[in-house]
Amino acid sequence: MTITEFERLDSGCVDEMRQYASSSTGGGNLTDVGTIRTNSADANISVWTERTSPEGADMSTFRVHVDSESNGSEDACQTAVRYRLTLELSGGSPEEFLPDAHGHRVLWLENGKYSGCSASVTSPLESECHRFRSDAQPERTWANTSVSSTST
Repeated sequence: MTITEFERLDSGCVDEMRQYASSSTGGGNLTDVGTIRTNSADANISVWTERTSPEGADMSTFRVHVDSESNGSEDACQTAVRYRLTLELSGGSPEEFLPDAHGHRVLWLENGKYSGCSASVTSPLESECHRFRSDAQPERTWANTSVSSTST
């Protein structure tokens, strides 16, 4: 995953900036419009990606980090910057061949905190995006068994 574009679109109070967000995938690119809290309208913002799955895995997973100078204040007009980020997806299955199951998942983090998750998978894989939400419940698997004892 390569960052091909990062652009500041607007700045203002976080409540005004968060009213619009979008993401799209097409032509091997993933574009996200998001908003990040900052200390000022011209604060430094850094973006970096990391792969969290092994090369060649059926499910390719990544994290995209967007970090700014922010004091985490909850003021009535906490400054925020709206941005557009475009990532180029590469790798995957060889041309003209798709495995039975494949996909990708991107976990979005702003200032180290979860800000979203996007995925595209084929059956039987699951993206597991739901497990990153704050209201997520742990996945549990249950099995019953009985014990037989023998007397000697």
